[in-house]
Amino acid sequence: MTCQSFGPRALVVFSRACVAFSSLICASALSFAQAAAEPATIVITAARAEQALPDALPSTRVITRAEIDALQPADLPGLLRALTSIDVAQTGPLGSQTSLFLRGADSRQTLVLVDGVPLLRADFGSASWQHLPVEQIERVEIVRGNLSSLYGAQAIGGVVQVVTRQAQAPEASLSVGSQGTRAAALAGGTRFGSGDTATRLSAALSSRQTDGYSARNAAVDPGANPDRDPARQTAGSALLEQNWAPGHRTQINLLASRTRSAYDGFTPGQDDVLTTRTDAAGLTTRHALGAGLAFTADFGQTRERFDDPT
Repeated sequence: MTCQSFGPRALVVFSRACVAFSSLICASALSFAQAAAEPATIVITAARAEQALPDALPSTRVITRAEIDALQPADLPGLLRALTSIDVAQTGPLGSQTSLFLRGADSRQTLVLVDGVPLLRADFGSASWQHLPVEQIERVEIVRGNLSSLYGAQAIGGVVQVVTRQAQAPEASLSVGSQGTRAAALAGGTRFGSGDTATRLSAALSSRQTDGYSARNAAVDPGANPDRDPARQTAGSALLEQNWAPGHRTQINLLASRTRSAYDGFTPGQDDVLTTRTDAAGLTTRHALGAGLAFTADFGQTRERFDDPT
């Protein structure tokens, strides 16, 4: 039998290693406890039913209002452009025609929902991303992948659901940027009653305008109109939620936006300005009937009107 003794230096190294290992175990335990204490994000788009984000089978991404405030995007296309597996094509500044390609799918194969109500243009077959003001958005749920079994043929590429503002306290913001851009927003909410029969109200107003820029280069295209293309977008939204009893809730959502955007047309001397009105209204009522069983009814309508001098 051979006995080996360790010197003082080896004992010091061993002691430090034990302390580092103990600190790592404590940090891991603390992180796990904090993660367990934080409530899980609830999404409804991935399965058309409420579920925790980690339980969603398709690839799901949630953009919260806090992220929107931190990124300060000019519009919804600008917000989505920063995400992976999403390609955004926009023909000009605020209010210009926009197409979104999710995981390489055609822009007409991505379903867009506003508070559960499909938003679809009859002429292009795609959604008017540019007419959904970013100031009116509470969160965005993005589900990548084929969801046609749940939503139909238009959801081959995926589904993007926009949830309008749900402010619980007075909020106000004012911003100024380049190209003569300025924006203002006001939101607020209140709650009546308490417990399982509470009533919640919230509303938001916003305005954004920019001097824009010319999307066509006169040096390359001699027939292009070299002037800048300004745009203005105003919008409002409202929410009414009534809780009747535990597991019984009815919600009404309203959104209205008006966008006036100039563009470079082909008619000399023609003031090419497109005015678009977008309205969305939805009613959802959910009632628990038992363990794992619930009745849900959704009603909604979207409407768009275009006024173009050409």
